[in-house]
Amino acid sequence: MLRRCLTVHLREHLKIGQILHTHSYLDRLKDDLRNRYGSPIPISICCCATIILTLIGPFGTYGKATDLQMFLYWGGIVFWAAITSIFLSSLVRVSMSSPSILATSISAFLFTLTFTPFLIWFNNAVLGDAAGQRPSNLKLGLYVLIITSAIGGLIYQIEKNFKMSKPTGPRLWRRLPQALQTDVIRLSSDGHFVSVHTVAGLHRLRMRFADATAEMDNVEGGCVHRSHWIARAHVREVRTQNNRPLLVMSDGTEVPVSRTYRGEAERMGLLPSERKPAGLQTSRQA
Repeated sequence: MLRRCLTVHLREHLKIGQILHTHSYLDRLKDDLRNRYGSPIPISICCCATIILTLIGPFGTYGKATDLQMFLYWGGIVFWAAITSIFLSSLVRVSMSSPSILATSISAFLFTLTFTPFLIWFNNAVLGDAAGQRPSNLKLGLYVLIITSAIGGLIYQIEKNFKMSKPTGPRLWRRLPQALQTDVIRLSSDGHFVSVHTVAGLHRLRMRFADATAEMDNVEGGCVHRSHWIARAHVREVRTQNNRPLLVMSDGTEVPVSRTYRGEAERMGLLPSERKPAGLQTSRQA
């Protein structure tokens, strides 16, 4: 009987863990897509590419229709290619945790498989025989693969150089929208969610609290309660209420320090045990 209960209990924990992992992946994918689709860079590139392709008329399309028709033709191809490539590349890079040459190659291959049939259909539906001599379907797929790989490699190199010049933050930043990738004040546990409080706002993540605190590397801080992680730099004051210490954070929140985690608070020099921490005031509330 005991063995059966333990087995059922373990299965429930594994099931919850799988659900949390799935939701965490979907949240990261949603955030990555929101950041990339909301960026003005892809739209600018698509507009420039559409104008250039309309003017030069590659693959025998020059002079086969009016300028407006060719602009609409290339605009449809370019913008649909951008939508598809961004979605596939986000799917791959979130699955592999970070951008890499391998992720770029896989994205280019998947894009070729999905976009080439659309391009063949689009050419037949819009141009018909107006385009004259066109490359075979195999050559067309090869062109798509080469162009996509070149563009993907260029974007990867640009992102790599940008990240090298960008200040590094905790790994948890990867799960946050780009607008919130700034100083984290504190983390708080709320059931299956973790509330991430930053100086730019609040964002909730579906993940385990222990995993969230583990991803706060490169940031001096620690857990002062089983449900609270705080950044040392954002503690503004130490108070006591009913003989229990409270940490006043930069956003005005009072975070309690439990007895179990008091040692962690003392390690960061937050509690006036033997030596009063510099720059902090100690007061008592009635």
